[in-house]
Amino acid sequence: MLAVYYATPEKSRKITPAVQPTNDIGRSEWRGTALNAPCYARTVLEAPESITRARESRLMIIWSGLGFLVPAITFALLVLTEYAVETLFADTSYYQAHGWPKLVAFLIAGAIVWSIGTYLNRKSGRVLIDKETGQEVILRPKHALFFLKMEYWAPILFVLGIIFLFVQE
Repeated sequence: MLAVYYATPEKSRKITPAVQPTNDIGRSEWRGTALNAPCYARTVLEAPESITRARESRLMIIWSGLGFLVPAITFALLVLTEYAVETLFADTSYYQAHGWPKLVAFLIAGAIVWSIGTYLNRKSGRVLIDKETGQEVILRPKHALFFLKMEYWAPILFVLGIIFLFVQE
């Protein structure tokens, strides 16, 4: 707990709190006296460590246009592959024990993401003419995830598939 004391310029004595804080997080004012002059202490309580850690570990996903489709397609194909493999082999732990189904899912996801990304990012944009310079400016929509165009995620998904091929539980 950090306390900041406001007192008169005269010498002050220890402040006895008149009101105790009622919550763990927040601010509260305490009133006391120092040499018969009003004195105020404002407490700044620190947040518990669990809340501080939760604030630090927030994940931000950045996309533009339809870039959010990269994780959506990948997740959907991983789930569909797990369902298909477990149904085909009649074993609920086969998908977790083997890496090749994950490789197949990542390869298919990479192919789909590459084809959708190249289609969306190659569309012709609007042509605008700058009034001052007379130059043409082409505005195209950008479809990206974490500042990478969708089609650039295909090789990343291929590499992830190869990594998951060798990762066993």
